[in-house]
Formats: sequence, C-alpha cells, structure tokens
Amino acid sequence: MNIFVISLQRSIARRDAVAAQFAKLRQRFEFFDAIDGNAAATRHFLRFDRSTFRLNTYRDPATGEIACYASHLQLWKHAANTNEPILILEDDCRLADTFPAAVAATSRLIDRFGFIRLQYSLRRRRFRFGATAHLIQPVDDFDLYYLSRVPLCLTGYALSPRTAAQLVASSLTLTAPVDKFLQRTWEHRVPIFGLEPACVSVSSLGLTSTIGNRSVKQRTPGAMLRRGRYKLQGSLARSRFNKTQLELLNAAEAPDLAVPYSA
Repeated sequence: MNIFVISLQRSIARRDAVAAQFAKLRQRFEFFDAIDGNAAATRHFLRFDRSTFRLNTYRDPATGEIACYASHLQLWKHAANTNEPILILEDDCRLADTFPAAVAATSRLIDRFGFIRLQYSLRRRRFRFGATAHLIQPVDDFDLYYLSRVPLCLTGYALSPRTAAQLVASSLTLTAPVDKFLQRTWEHRVPIFGLEPACVSVSSLGLTSTIGNRSVKQRTPGAMLRRGRYKLQGSLARSRFNKTQLELLNAAEAPDLAVPYSA
C-alpha cells in the first residue's frame, strides 16, 4: 500500500521531520504537494454551500481550509483512478514504532473495511450517552473498531479505491471542513473504522497551523437555533446509520464485511 504525506512545498521543516521518521522506520513514502491556500482551491468543487458550511462551523471557510480539503480530495481521486488503496498522512504527523506493523495490518483489512484511521479513534468524553466505538476484531497486536462517533483531525488514515470513489462523489459540494465532512458518515455513507492502539499522532509542529485562523465565529441567537436543529437532525440520522452498519457487521450473511461481534 502506497503512503502519501500531504505537505506544502514550502514547509521544509515539516518535510525534514517526516523524512527522518520514515528513514528511522525504514518505510517508503511519497510527498504529495498540497494545494496552496493562496491558489483558487474552490475550483476543485462544483459548488460551495455557504449556509451549510456555517451550520457546521459558525463561520466562513478559511482559504487554507478549502485547500486542505482539496488536497485530500485529490488523493482520493488518485486512489479511485488507480484502483489501489492508499495511506494518507499529514506532515505534522508523529509516527510510533508500531507504525510498520499497523501498515501491514491495515493492508490486509482495507479492502474489507474501506476506511481505517491510524490515529486516535476511541473518544473519551464525559457525559456522552451511548458507545462511541465498537470492537470488531483483533488483528495482530491491534484491535479494529467501528466508530459510531468519528473524531476530528485527519493526521493518518487509509482508504480503499471503492471508498475513495464514494467520498469523491460526495464532495461535489463544499459544505464543511474535510474532517467535519468525514464525521457525517450518514451523509457520505462510508462507515469509518479505527485501528488501536493508535500509531499516528500530531507532532509539536501541528501547534502552528498552515490552514489559517478559524477562531472567529458568529454565534448569533438565530445561528445557534438553526445549528441546534441541524445537530439534532444529524444525531438522529447518525443513530440510524450506525444501527444499520452494526447490523451488517454482525450479520452471518455478510462475512465480507466483518467477523461477528458481540458486546
């Protein structure tokens, strides 16, 4: 499985840090030149739904944010066009010593499960009702989970060609940052899995964002009311999607999806 690291050509320090890690782990990889925020990144989408983007974020997109989504999108298209699974990292990644073993395990699983996160997946939040992840099966020294609540951040993940094509088809309209888009599984219809323990995390280089300022938000009473309705609708749709996926994963008649799982 080919490994691509999304990185701006001008991010020399980040590229040097990535190359040093891969050299230490004796893993091959390739830099993918990220789409620069100063370019017309919106050309990679047919439409921009500003109202939905604001429902998801309380703000308009940063230019670098659109470029980040477009960079991931181009690699999804590459996977779909070449009909080969790929592993995608961002250049602020920190790789654990278990990374090569995780890549080997993911290579065997990706055709069956479609989208596998290699960074943290098990959300530990207080006052959260319902499970956020469901154990599917052990593989080598790892456990594969179905993620009923997908964390933000896309520092490291793998995807199959079929899944890549499905995400491309669902990305014609820009409605959210790329990680928020992927959280909304009930819309793009791609179940997301996570391999634990995580072998990818965000390095100290990630403290300085290359995307831009996303802190200014417009939380007017009207916007908050609209977002509240939007989130409620999303929660209900997510519950229905998760129920269907877990039934498929547990069904004896669907061995191509997963081994049976019982809580």
